[in-house]
Amino acid sequence: NVIEEETQSIFRPFPVPFSEMLTLKGADPKAALTITDTAGHIVWTGSVPIDLTIDLSPLPSGAYVATTGSSRATIVKH
Repeated sequence: NVIEEETQSIFRPFPVPFSEMLTLKGADPKAALTITDTAGHIVWTGSVPIDLTIDLSPLPSGAYVATTGSSRATIVKH
């Protein structure tokens, strides 16, 4: 059996990298969105409409993981 570490993302976060606002398109509206830092700490969580723009300006620069349902994407703040 092959275990995949990361599933194909069904949603599109942009722009990547971002500086303040991050937009997600095509997310499952029934799934919650969680954004974690590289240490696994939750930095943002909420419900996801099909298109969502969130203000992540308070976050420090670095890499984050956006997860919704079984899909995830790496996002970078600069």
